[in-house]
Amino acid sequence: MNLLPSFTRHLPRVLRKCRGLFLALFAAAVFLIYPAGLTPLQQMPGLRNGIDALHSLELDSLDFRFRWRGPIPTDPRLLVVAINDTEPKPGDFREDDLAASEALRLMTERTYPWNRKVWARLIERLMSAGVKAVAFDVIFQREMEGDPELKAVLDRYADRIVLATTKQLDLDNRLVFLKPHPGLLNAEDKPAQGFAFYPADADGVIRRTLSHTSETRESGLEDFEPDNMISLAAAAVQIAEGLPPAEQRLALLNFQGDQTRCASVPLADLLIDRIYSSQDPRFRGGAALKDKIVFVGPTAEIFHDVHETPYGSMPGVYIHAQNAASRLLAIGLRESSPAQNFWVALLFVVLPTWVVLRVRQAPPQIGLLLGSGAAFLVVAQLLFTEARMVIPVIPPLFGLILVGCFGVAYNLLVEQLQGAHVRSVLDRYVSKNVAKIVIETRDNFENSLRGERKSVTALFSDIRGFTSIFETSDPEKLVAQLNEYFLKMVDAVVLHQDGTLQKFIGDAIMAVWGDTHSAGAGGDAARAVRTGLEMRAALEQLNAQWKGQPDRGPLQIGVGINHGEVICGELGHPQRMEFTVLGDAINLAARLESATKQFHCDVLVGQSVEELTRAEFIYRRVDLLRLKGKTKPVEVYIPLSTRATPPPPWLEAYHAAIGLYRARRFEEAMAGFRETLARIGGEDFLCRMYLERCVVFAQTPPAADWDGGHTLTEK
Repeated sequence: MNLLPSFTRHLPRVLRKCRGLFLALFAAAVFLIYPAGLTPLQQMPGLRNGIDALHSLELDSLDFRFRWRGPIPTDPRLLVVAINDTEPKPGDFREDDLAASEALRLMTERTYPWNRKVWARLIERLMSAGVKAVAFDVIFQREMEGDPELKAVLDRYADRIVLATTKQLDLDNRLVFLKPHPGLLNAEDKPAQGFAFYPADADGVIRRTLSHTSETRESGLEDFEPDNMISLAAAAVQIAEGLPPAEQRLALLNFQGDQTRCASVPLADLLIDRIYSSQDPRFRGGAALKDKIVFVGPTAEIFHDVHETPYGSMPGVYIHAQNAASRLLAIGLRESSPAQNFWVALLFVVLPTWVVLRVRQAPPQIGLLLGSGAAFLVVAQLLFTEARMVIPVIPPLFGLILVGCFGVAYNLLVEQLQGAHVRSVLDRYVSKNVAKIVIETRDNFENSLRGERKSVTALFSDIRGFTSIFETSDPEKLVAQLNEYFLKMVDAVVLHQDGTLQKFIGDAIMAVWGDTHSAGAGGDAARAVRTGLEMRAALEQLNAQWKGQPDRGPLQIGVGINHGEVICGELGHPQRMEFTVLGDAINLAARLESATKQFHCDVLVGQSVEELTRAEFIYRRVDLLRLKGKTKPVEVYIPLSTRATPPPPWLEAYHAAIGLYRARRFEEAMAGFRETLARIGGEDFLCRMYLERCVVFAQTPPAADWDGGHTLTEK
């Protein structure tokens, strides 16, 4: 039976002592369950489970780094010739332009694919301008009109032309490679060929480039032949500048920005003699094209050759151009090594463990963890921007957040368990509200210990005739009955109305609202009055429950409630200190509790309480009292009920009679009190009290300065 309380009592101490061990074990588990975080980015698998979802976040983080860096200069030697219209009409061009250009006329005669003389004329124009290389992102797969003219041009400029190959799935879902028609190639398989496809990541975004590959490798065969294919961009750069393909087969592509970063001209403009021969800065009669590396490819939507990149959608021909620029400018991205990734990931599970163990408060812990994460992101961005180095950021952040959250939560759990244990002990000796403020708001509590002025509502309750009960009762049975009584009364104060149980004074109870926390003056006063009404009802239930029990006698109580300014603070001796309140408002509440005996009632509230709560409760005016030691009279009231209950029918006549009494109209007042007495049922102490006073004052009128007040001679 005692195992659970003992366990809960020792659990906080065990958790506190083993904190380092538990945090280390958790950090090790986090590090071990995510080994894929140490994998280079280009080797990450597809999205298969929760771990791969973190890979997806890593890819998104790379896109963010591109966008945060912004566009960078590309190589000015690159030019894109865009096929932006697949079916130009004769009306799109001037008649003299059509007459001067066979290629334009052929383009308007049919929709794409055009007669291949168009491509022959395009190549001749580019070569005559002195371009270094022309790469076609167009598959000349089938035999078509104009092939002899195109082949003749290809043979003439074979060393400066690259034709595209690609791959696709056929109707049987088999991988096939699309290549230039053999009739366009010479005996040496020239011009050169370059594959025009890019590997897309699991989210469909192109972030990487293949430098070289083979058909068997792309087909997924285990035994593949040596790489014998290079990319279209690599082939163009090799022809133009003599740079061999990169040794690294798969690498991240350093995009320079969106498609607007590359200079481009529409295909048709290049074929219009009038524009080409003019001083148009794009051409200047071909002078502007000298030494260019030209990529010819589709940009019209009908080709569906648009791919997602870190900078959004981009036609494939622009991706080839940016790939070539990255190679020409030697601005390729490099990735951190697995060893570097290992140490970074390890650091970010060790760091939060150290922070949680060395820093005890949650706010600075969270601040240090967030600051560490932010600093790491800044460093990662600087490495990307300045050193063109890509390091994984999600695995380290994953470790930092997971271990950090576990550590902070662990510390909070230990504190909560310790606080609950301390509070369970404190609750037995001090009020629940005092225990709460000691544990949860220690700084505020320490300030209040030095003394503060506050407006509070105080309640005193006392058992009537306790001395005679004490003298005639069995001690053990009396203590048992008192404990039953205190249980109900304290529940009314603490559990139901959130008051502070200040102290027990023998059989008396002192409670306060507004000392440790406040609901506002009106709210505090209302809670105190509700407590008084609940005490009244609870005592009636207890007396009914005790009826017929020989060891339980009926009890009567008096309750006094007052609101006012007091001083809150710590009082006592170093051996026994007490957080309490003192002031005239407290004394008045005690006097009101005592006055309930003289007015034969159970609850009295002061004027300040009635003024704050009259909209919520129905009150019966009792008297205008001059208490002992006081000069100014105080109006006191009996709370009857909440406003949810209609007022008694006699209350208005009673208050009218008091008004007549204080106006010195004693004969009329007596008639009013008699009427009230009759409506109540013939017996009421307050009505009898006022009738007696009226008789006296009718015979011996009070002094001229009499204000209706009555001096209370007893405390």
